Amino acid sequence: MRHERMSLAQATQTMELAENIWRSREYAVPSDDVLDLASSHKITAYDAEFVVLARELGVPLITLDKSLQKAFPKIATLPEKFARG
Repeated sequence: MRHERMSLAQATQTMELAENIWRSREYAVPSDDVLDLASSHKITAYDAEFVVLARELGVPLITLDKSLQKAFPKIATLPEKFARG
C-alpha cells in the first residue's frame, strides 16, 4: 500500500488471508513466566516471550541476538549453527 502497489481493499483481503492461515498456529505463553524471565535475566518481555515459547514447545530459539545466546545457551542458537545440526 505504501508505494501504491496495493489498494486498501487488496491489503485488507491479503491481511485477512494471512490472519486465517496463521490463526491456528498462534501460541499463548504464561505471562508470569515471561515477566519472571524478563526480570531475572534483565531482558525485554518481548525477548522473554520467545524464550518461554521455545521452552514450552521444546524447540531451539534461532536468533542473531548474542545476549540471548549467552543468557540461554541451551535454547538460543545462531541460524548457521542450527543449519549445521
